[in-house]
Amino acid sequence: MKRTFFCFMVLWITLGLAGALAETPLGFGYVNTNRTNMRESPGGPIVTRLDDGDAVYIISEKTDSQGRVWYQVNTEYDAERPATLWVQSDYVTAGSGLFSDIVQVAAGAKGMLALKSDGTVVGVADETLDTRVFRDTIAAWETVQQVACGDMTYLALLEDGSLRGFGNMAYEDWNSVRGVRLLDADGMDIAYVTQDGLCDRDQNPRLVVLREALDWRLAVQIAACDFGVVALYPDGGTCFAFYTNENWAETYRGIAEWTDMAAVDFGDWSFTMEGTDNVYLRPLLAGPHRDGTVSTLPENLFPDAEAWTGITDVKAGWDFIIGLRADGTAVCAGGDDALAAQVAGWTDITAVDACMRYCVGLKEDGTLVFAGTYEF
Repeated sequence: MKRTFFCFMVLWITLGLAGALAETPLGFGYVNTNRTNMRESPGGPIVTRLDDGDAVYIISEKTDSQGRVWYQVNTEYDAERPATLWVQSDYVTAGSGLFSDIVQVAAGAKGMLALKSDGTVVGVADETLDTRVFRDTIAAWETVQQVACGDMTYLALLEDGSLRGFGNMAYEDWNSVRGVRLLDADGMDIAYVTQDGLCDRDQNPRLVVLREALDWRLAVQIAACDFGVVALYPDGGTCFAFYTNENWAETYRGIAEWTDMAAVDFGDWSFTMEGTDNVYLRPLLAGPHRDGTVSTLPENLFPDAEAWTGITDVKAGWDFIIGLRADGTAVCAGGDDALAAQVAGWTDITAVDACMRYCVGLKEDGTLVFAGTYEF
């Protein structure tokens, strides 16, 4: 009897720990009332208040003794105090109440955008921006075909090939941009390709080309980073890249050997690489091959990913990559144990995206799931 009880307790504790580790955050949301209290604990002392439209990232939820549901959230309100507090769930719009009927999602360093099937957009922005103006601005976008996010940069590509944006956009003359068919954003940088084969990076005379440059009109995907862009072509799944800095390009010489690729993606600034005259931070470049395996530059960063199979897409974050499997599940390499456990619990996923230390998955039913941490 004692042996049975002991085994039961071990199993119960193990399952409990596994459940806690794999607990998936509800992700982004925003306050839906004029003013709501933020507390140290559910029902505990009031620390501060948030207003309508203020953004939060929901880490977990808890039901108190009176049956009220509380959200534990990350929200930046005072640099001198902890940013993790509790708020009643009734006063926050999140989950399927905010993200439903979604067909594409873009994760950014300061928030995210989600495209709905009717061509409208929903999303959440960091408190650095006026979140109420952000919410009203993106709500007015219509006939959107694609969304993209950089660092406080939010973009939408419309059916007519024109662009809409919010955030760090002052340096772009959006009124002159027409006929865009491919779009990407990363950090403070934006790249696009038009129907007539113009790439906005093509105008820089100092570019360093890696692999033979092909006609931009044939490219099927682009991936942007601060000093360059990678283009993916359907013929053999080849990649071509060019950069405006030789030291930068040196990190990615290996892309000339990449073939049979299904997609490419840049991560965020994280990995230190030795350049010709200094040490630099470089973003990770990753992509799945058509045979379901994965390549990265720099190489050998994620030993676990070298054994992956059946991968149809890869997205890169700060220090991790997430792979989407053909069966709708996902895997994660790098990051921490909690992130990997959360991603491992995903099912029915049709698309993924990642940025900084969080990632998001789009489910078949048009809702979103989140993993990792995000701090406003």
